Amino acid sequence: MGQPQNGFGYYLARWKIGRSEKFLPFVTTGYSRLFGTANAINFGGGVDYQLGPTDALRIEIRDYYAFSEPRKQDLALRIGWVIYLPD
Repeated sequence: MGQPQNGFGYYLARWKIGRSEKFLPFVTTGYSRLFGTANAINFGGGVDYQLGPTDALRIEIRDYYAFSEPRKQDLALRIGWVIYLPD
């Protein structure tokens, strides 16, 4: 079951593996408001596979920990398409 949410996050680190710039692993953390009823923090990480200079395929895993009663912890697998915006 998915976790519809709104909130914010921050990418803590990003690395290039070897000479290939196609795989870009990352770690992230942030705040989520789950279903409008619970506050949660999330931790996760994943990898972007660059398809071109402005887009990538992203696979990530996030762990959500809600502070509401009863306490709740969920693990989510997310797959998406990323469009990089220029600075």
